[in-house]
Amino acid sequence: NNNHHDCQTKLALVLNGEGEPTLKWNDLLTLAKSYSETCTIRVTTNGLVSAASYKVSQLKESGVDCVSVALMTCSSHQYNQLMQPVVVVAALLPNDSTRKEAHLIVCDFIQQAVQCGLQVQVTGVDRPDVDKQATQELARKLGVSSEIQWRPYFG
Repeated sequence: NNNHHDCQTKLALVLNGEGEPTLKWNDLLTLAKSYSETCTIRVTTNGLVSAASYKVSQLKESGVDCVSVALMTCSSHQYNQLMQPVVVVAALLPNDSTRKEAHLIVCDFIQQAVQCGLQVQVTGVDRPDVDKQATQELARKLGVSSEIQWRPYFG
């Protein structure tokens, strides 16, 4: 549907690891620019990124093809319990005087990434108390076309 690379079939550079790659924003953009001509660039992130629209467009411009985002669940309360976000949960978004919870920031990031034309994959946590159907429905409402990748929970 877009002119970007297929994140499943081309040699990929995956930016993830110990910690959140978006915390090293300039390094992330530099790496993406350096390798975008030779391989697919995928960023694995928790999606807790302020100014999502601006940041997503920077990712796209730097050559990032895909983002894999930890949506985890459809519930803001459950998300906070599972993820225990260390960021300021009430981060202010640009042009918005209301405070947003962490899960809403993640949802905004996912939606902005889809709208920008990035391939978006989301992950959820495979636990009996997570409503998988409702989480998949939320991902669809945010514009994600692929199925959620369910990950085991080691809590």
